[in-house]
Amino acid sequence: MNMSDKEGSEYTHIENTISLMRGCLRYGVQPEHVFRAIDVDPSILTDPNGLFPRRKAGELLRTISSMLQDETLGFMRRKTKLGAMALAIHAVIGSENLYEASLRWQAFWETIHDEVELSLEIHGDEAHFSGEMHWATDVALDNYAFVVWISFLQLRVFMWLVGKPILVDRVGFLFPPPPHSHEFSNMFPTRIYFEQETNLMVLNKRYLDMPVVQRPGDALDFIGILPDLMINQWVDHSVTGRVSRLLRGANHLQQINFDSAAAALFLAPDTLRRKLKREGYTFKEIKESVRRDIAIYHLQGNKLQIAEIAYLLGFSEPSTFNRAFKRWTGKTPGEFRNT
Repeated sequence: MNMSDKEGSEYTHIENTISLMRGCLRYGVQPEHVFRAIDVDPSILTDPNGLFPRRKAGELLRTISSMLQDETLGFMRRKTKLGAMALAIHAVIGSENLYEASLRWQAFWETIHDEVELSLEIHGDEAHFSGEMHWATDVALDNYAFVVWISFLQLRVFMWLVGKPILVDRVGFLFPPPPHSHEFSNMFPTRIYFEQETNLMVLNKRYLDMPVVQRPGDALDFIGILPDLMINQWVDHSVTGRVSRLLRGANHLQQINFDSAAAALFLAPDTLRRKLKREGYTFKEIKESVRRDIAIYHLQGNKLQIAEIAYLLGFSEPSTFNRAFKRWTGKTPGEFRNT
């Protein structure tokens, strides 16, 4: 197995782990000491090709929190006392739906840390969850793994609250792409953009109406496994995620219909339909999400004309694409490209 294969399966590149431990240095805790505490060879910290075992990720997060007595791993201006995450979960669990829960989640963390600014905005069919730490761009790049982890954590909390996988349309980060950013697809099986105006996660707004199905008695077990979610690939193992990745990897999106997708996934059409329904999706919804993402990718790239993008996505006329894109994002393709 080559290094790339290892990174994509059981390991993560050591630089991603080092970035997640930069808060330790702020408080004088050396990464070598943390590695010894979790029985990982500290010599990989100085190996340019070093690989950290993913199975140790949860243990790493628990150990850093314990050593620093800080659940935000030393990255905030002041420490987050142990137990704050549990309070955040209890603050949102009584919500009627994900919209209310997300507003409570944002209010909790903005109250705890005044340098955190979170927002939820609706643009057409899209719900934009954005967040900033008010760090300078170079500092944000130094601390990139923490920003990715926080975004991933929020997604996992949202999925747990509604009891279903959530299909992410796209993710954006303020910082430039780190050397091993390809690994982020293990957490976000969607297109990831860098050097954006803010840290952003985009979902279809229909998720906001989903009811919160968890109850206070369910919280304790979930809180206990939160650190392990760095290696728990719920989205990746869902049928929804598999269909999404199949469509995103297609050279000709419109040539993949429901039956051909089922065949590619080695599932009978009725089985695929049943599994998607259980996860709360239809093939049409997933395909539209992928079309929207591909449209945004090409509009940001500025390499294709709008008419070419419309053709690529299977629209018969540019005007049809214009109407669909405005429904998706609240802007026409031209307006989006010029922002």
